Amino acid sequence: MKDASVPIALALILFGVPSTAAQDTPGCDFGTAVAVVQGGGVRGGVFSSGFHFYPRVTPREDVNWRHRLLENDGASLVGGAGIWLSGTVGGTLRASVSFWGQQDFFPGPLGPDGEPATDCTPFDRIWSVTKADLEAYGETGAVSTDLASWPTGLGAPTLDADGNLVPPGTGSIADRTARVIDLEAGELPYVRGDQTHWWIVNDVAKNAFPDRPPSLRVEVGISAFAFPETGALGRTLFFEYTIRKPSGDPIEDAYVGMYTDIDLGRFDDDFMGSDSLLGLAYNYNSGPEDRDWGTRPPAVGLDFLRGPLVDPEASTGQRIAMTAAILPIDTRTQPEIVRNYFTGRSRRGDRLVSYGYGRPEAGRNDPVTNWQFWGEPGEFWSELNTDGAGSTSPPSDRRIVSGAGPVRIGSEHGQNLLAAFITSMGDDHLDSVRQLKEDDRFLQQLADRGVLDIPFIPAFQEQPDQRVLSAGVYPVPAGRSAKLKYHLPEERVVSVSIYDLLGRRQIEIARGLEVGTQQLPLDLSGLAPGLYLVQLQLGSRTFALKLPVVR
Repeated sequence: MKDASVPIALALILFGVPSTAAQDTPGCDFGTAVAVVQGGGVRGGVFSSGFHFYPRVTPREDVNWRHRLLENDGASLVGGAGIWLSGTVGGTLRASVSFWGQQDFFPGPLGPDGEPATDCTPFDRIWSVTKADLEAYGETGAVSTDLASWPTGLGAPTLDADGNLVPPGTGSIADRTARVIDLEAGELPYVRGDQTHWWIVNDVAKNAFPDRPPSLRVEVGISAFAFPETGALGRTLFFEYTIRKPSGDPIEDAYVGMYTDIDLGRFDDDFMGSDSLLGLAYNYNSGPEDRDWGTRPPAVGLDFLRGPLVDPEASTGQRIAMTAAILPIDTRTQPEIVRNYFTGRSRRGDRLVSYGYGRPEAGRNDPVTNWQFWGEPGEFWSELNTDGAGSTSPPSDRRIVSGAGPVRIGSEHGQNLLAAFITSMGDDHLDSVRQLKEDDRFLQQLADRGVLDIPFIPAFQEQPDQRVLSAGVYPVPAGRSAKLKYHLPEERVVSVSIYDLLGRRQIEIARGLEVGTQQLPLDLSGLAPGLYLVQLQLGSRTFALKLPVVR
């Protein structure tokens, strides 16, 4: 993740929680908190259980939590989705999953000994901070409850006054809980899009259930956000998972992935596809018409825009994209079965082959693959052409397991994953797949250039007075250059400089501007990616315009 600059301030104590719990007596139950993440064209519910779009238990609040396009509230998209993890700890293969039949994650963090809190109830919540919250704070000093209690110590993404991410706490659960955001020191919640939700879960409290296999002993901080835009960006929901293992043996040969049950309108008439070059797993309607969507059913896909780090201890930042996407045969989740799915194998361990439904057939020598139905729909190998001769699969409910790995998760270095649920609509069910892939390429470019990482910054400085000076910067975000467009109605002395958010001048642009409507080129090639202020000095008055710079 790229650093970005930010300033801001205040602090409160959230709550005190006992730091550890015996493994057989945690006071934990399934999470019941719910929030809705909404973009310009789509929304979906998130839950403190770690499962998305459908509650594992009845949520505390009655909200419209279904994954839907805003333009068609009656037709479904993703029925449910959750994080899946697999890895070897001390030579033993383990897995932790979140889906319909099994829920291994419970609210709350882990202590330095790898144990959960004695009572998970205080953590059964989702913190939410909006642009409006930050604007109100910047303009009036008003602080919302979730802004004041933003749990920095638990790992809620927080930027310090220099724009760097604040590391999560490493002490007891009580100490980490008490370390909330310090607004007076210039800290700010890392808000992306129109609103950012954050919550934390762990897989250790599940040991209260004797029938569950040993867990990976991890905590997972989850951020959910979306953008109030039109087009592909506004129809996408983003989830970032930060996985930490605070104690014990590291997780070797780890895989990080998702279980996704996509129900496009009528749930039992869908097909699945994948694209290894894009790192995309998706569903589309099997025919040209859907009962709920009509003649323009969308396609919905999942992409890990940022997969886990190849080596979390290295400084290269190299990441692994999605490495497998497969249709699970059933809903069994023993560690061996989860690992098989993550490595392109059937439940029994047979390699997936590029023919038919993916099962090896006697007398054939089909190439193996990790990507089920990787062909363009209608071409081989797809559900509309399973054998190269035009045979089709019977449409049905399609569920996908997709993963990335192998990687390592240790006590000193965790992992993180940025996943995007993308909804695209074309002229028909097949054109929606084409549009989905185009949208996915666009979103991947935004992720690679750091555009998705630009935080929302409240306006703390006065904006130009339209009566004496009007100005704007474009494009936003900018790359190596931009333009300052302004209107100066009468001759005045105006100087223009670019500052970072610590108040250090980076570039002096001009001393004196021409009267009238003009454009001033800005050379940004010497600036590192981040957020800057274009400062206009007009006599004794200073105005500022935000300028995000990406590469």
